[in-house]
Amino acid sequence: MRRRALLSSLAGGLAALTGCLSDASPGSDDETPDGTPDETADPGDDSTPTGSPTDGTPDSTPTDSPTHQTPAISADVTVNSIQLQYGVVMPDSPDSIGVEHTDTPYVVAAVDVDGELPPEDFILEAGDQSFEPTQIDRLYRTSWGEESYYEGNGAGLLLFELSTGLSDPRLTWPGGEQSVGESASARLDAGPPQFSASFDLPETHEGTEAPPVDIEVTNEGDTAARFLAALNRVGPLVAFTPVARVSEVVDAGATTTLTVEDSWGGDVGERDYSETDPDVTYHLHYGEESTSTGIRLVGSGGTGTETRTGDSGRDRNRNQ
Repeated sequence: MRRRALLSSLAGGLAALTGCLSDASPGSDDETPDGTPDETADPGDDSTPTGSPTDGTPDSTPTDSPTHQTPAISADVTVNSIQLQYGVVMPDSPDSIGVEHTDTPYVVAAVDVDGELPPEDFILEAGDQSFEPTQIDRLYRTSWGEESYYEGNGAGLLLFELSTGLSDPRLTWPGGEQSVGESASARLDAGPPQFSASFDLPETHEGTEAPPVDIEVTNEGDTAARFLAALNRVGPLVAFTPVARVSEVVDAGATTTLTVEDSWGGDVGERDYSETDPDVTYHLHYGEESTSTGIRLVGSGGTGTETRTGDSGRDRNRNQ
């Protein structure tokens, strides 16, 4: 099976954070952030308004045993997205991102609450176990991106750190719940996913606009899984910068192409480029793997590319 998903580029405001930019704006955060609706995410991704008021009027007739009273619900909860993934994308240097904690399953929910509801009232239940929200200080989406953790009202992210082998994970709160998805139990039972990935980019590129970054991803496992990756770039006007968090559910045994729209910024047309070495290099990190590819910028015609796989992406050779 082959399909395409469009991922947005990293916001230009990130330039101030990377520290290695020269009149360049990095692309914005990707495609289906865990804080915006993910059209290709788990089956539970549709926005689901829940949590209607409950009458808490006590029974005026005395009884031998007290009657449990349900507190009134003063908040309406909308779950904009809810995703199960292994690992999280975090800054791993002053100007790059990577995927960390790749053996650990997380549920990330983007909620919007009309009213007041403390974060601790949200519980991730799975079988006979329950998990409270947690926070990672250096989560890419909240530390460098435009999102924030949920703090008691309005919109924000809820992050839950789980264990493997759980069943029927679902987000609950007073008056409502949202399933993580039909395949979530199987994905938790299967453990960390196995993916292979490679770039599908031209050897040379003519023009001043960045070409789409196509990434071919294959799920090598026996169950559907979420591909989570961090995409960085070297050149043409920057030493090193994050481009996007790449996130997509891929069916078991399937191959799909994910597309990231990048933007170089600045006037690349006025630069003199190498006739042999790559002028732009992309690094992709996913799970414990990495792959890289380079593009040579040309005025017209010409050939040349440099592609590296394996651990080279982790070496961070800034002199490329």
